[in-house]
Amino acid sequence: MPRGEGTAPREGPIDPGGFEVEDAGLGLHAYVYDIGSYHFNWHEELELLTIVRGEIEVCAGGRARTCTSGEMTLINPHQGHATLALSAGARALAVHFSPHVLEGVTPDWPANRFASMPGDSPRQLSAQARVRAAVAALLLEPVTRAEEAFRLRADFYHMLAGIVEAFPLTEPGVTRARHDSGNAVIAKVCAHLEQHFTERITLAQLSRIGGYNESYLSELFTRTIGMSAFDYLGRLRVRAAARQLAETRDRISDVALANGFPDAKALDTAFRRWFDKSPSAYRRHIATGPAAAEIAVVDAGFKKRFVPRADDDVRRLLTDWYEIVRSPRRRSAELAGLRTRADQLADAAADLARRLNRLEQ
Repeated sequence: MPRGEGTAPREGPIDPGGFEVEDAGLGLHAYVYDIGSYHFNWHEELELLTIVRGEIEVCAGGRARTCTSGEMTLINPHQGHATLALSAGARALAVHFSPHVLEGVTPDWPANRFASMPGDSPRQLSAQARVRAAVAALLLEPVTRAEEAFRLRADFYHMLAGIVEAFPLTEPGVTRARHDSGNAVIAKVCAHLEQHFTERITLAQLSRIGGYNESYLSELFTRTIGMSAFDYLGRLRVRAAARQLAETRDRISDVALANGFPDAKALDTAFRRWFDKSPSAYRRHIATGPAAAEIAVVDAGFKKRFVPRADDDVRRLLTDWYEIVRSPRRRSAELAGLRTRADQLADAAADLARRLNRLEQ
């Protein structure tokens, strides 16, 4: 089924030299990457976004907030979202995973969806620390052997347990039905929307393309994709407009018309809905903001490569996240190992003493 920009399945193996890991069975793909301008997208997976460095504006579900190192946002399936660097060198850690891992385990899912922000009770703050530790464990070492794959899955489920505890399941969810016979039809409709989003599109046109009456097609689209056809169309237009605003100096009115909006006011309304700022404010930030010098460079290679494992700053931070939670457990294990070794040495010493006694007799 259709996916938003930047979420297509990767081609070929992951780069073992980068902070990146995946597990197809879990629908897991985790990586550390540099933040630039808005790359508005949506996808079927859940996504946990954790700030690694700098200040980043995170827009999710039409709400924008400024996040700093260690702060987390949980993005629900098909929730429109984007990030924007507010300081130079801004980086984040993203963990995508299949929502199916929650089915049958979390009773309120998917009737309710997760809040984007974690709770702030002592228990939830403790859970956040455990989530960061598990996420760090996922990425600190590459998976190259079978036993490491089992370790990765254990770390993943530790992360999942922390997420369920830290993020309230209180917001109404979107229940999507499976329509195997309708998937091909909806895929065809989505392909038409993606190819013709700059044009005027009516439900009657989509009905003819899909081969169903307007009412049934509208219902089928919403139940299959999780949003209406015109919500999907609006996202396509906003996504393209955001890229054009970042990459060109075209007038905002021209950007609006080039991407299917009737005028600049309509673009302004849609832009504020998703990003809580006007197109002109967004363009000013890209041109003159603290991260302006880096944004174009980051955008040119956005998610084409990830932060390398040789980056000492990222490794130190991930190690800190891991050690805060896991160090008492690690010290306990090391102490047990030392005691075992001491017992072995004591036994060896006693055996040597017995041998010496026999030789002296």
